[in-house]
Amino acid sequence: MPTLILEALVPLRVRHRGQELQWPQGHLLEWSEEEAHKLFTKVPDKVRRVDTGKKNSPDPAPPPSLPLHPGWQVVWRDRHGKLKEGIVKRVEPSPSGWMVLLETGESIPARIISAVGRIENGKKVGTWLVRPHGLGAPAPDDWQTAWREVAALTDGLTENDPQFALVLELLTQCDTAYEQGNYLEFHEHVTEIRKLLNHEP
Repeated sequence: MPTLILEALVPLRVRHRGQELQWPQGHLLEWSEEEAHKLFTKVPDKVRRVDTGKKNSPDPAPPPSLPLHPGWQVVWRDRHGKLKEGIVKRVEPSPSGWMVLLETGESIPARIISAVGRIENGKKVGTWLVRPHGLGAPAPDDWQTAWREVAALTDGLTENDPQFALVLELLTQCDTAYEQGNYLEFHEHVTEIRKLLNHEP
């Protein structure tokens, strides 16, 4: 079936291959010709066709650049499964794929990033989840892992604990962030819980 590669010019919420997903600005998605023409009809100024140089190829060409910018925030899990965050310094291609150099000097593969925060003028103006292949659909398994981490952090906490009220408030904020699909905000609340309960390394 003929397909087209489209780029989102603004963040969009779309139905793609039977799934509702957030389509971040600058990301590419492969569409059938029929679906692509419907999109062009509905939002002609919000998407554009990308010429990959291939005709009707089932495997779209990779994007010419990774939609991450210096100063943006990224979240990922280390090899032990712990959530970590950092600020992007620059992005570089490598034989194994894009590498993200952080302001701390650490370098991570872009494929392990699970969430991105867009920062402009020092303020977070947008957040989205990414799957390992880089397209912005929420990954339910990652939410489950995050909630399991919260459960482990708060295991044994009682009303007699001096931090109980603060942790309860942060758990409420975690729940709100979860309902809004805001993974970065959720992670920030978990970090605060970890600090309150002295689990921060």
